[in-house]
Amino acid sequence: MTPESAEVFIARQKSRVGRRVKAKDIGRKGSLIWQIEAETYREQTNYPLKVFVVQRLRLGEIQGDRLRAKMGASVGDVEYRIGYYIVSSAGKWWWGQYCPFIPNDDFATLLEQARADGTIL
Repeated sequence: MTPESAEVFIARQKSRVGRRVKAKDIGRKGSLIWQIEAETYREQTNYPLKVFVVQRLRLGEIQGDRLRAKMGASVGDVEYRIGYYIVSSAGKWWWGQYCPFIPNDDFATLLEQARADGTIL
């Protein structure tokens, strides 16, 4: 199976800005619901099956119990997430589950692009 190109994938993802993402609290008894306000994508220069993303998220809701209720983000707070998508062995774009390794030149360019796009305020 041939995966869609990074350019097509990025265009599809950009059309979904505003979506909400759910993240489990570290205590696993609650969740944080974040709204994606802005995103910047960049294909890795030496690996076209990997795309980095910088996201600006606003905490919209807290569901359930938090392990440390008096610490961390409150509803309305803005935080940033750096992640990546990679093409899986099945030929589909998949959210990277580990901390991204980013080539030096790509990292600097990704941050510059995120500032220019208005993702980083």
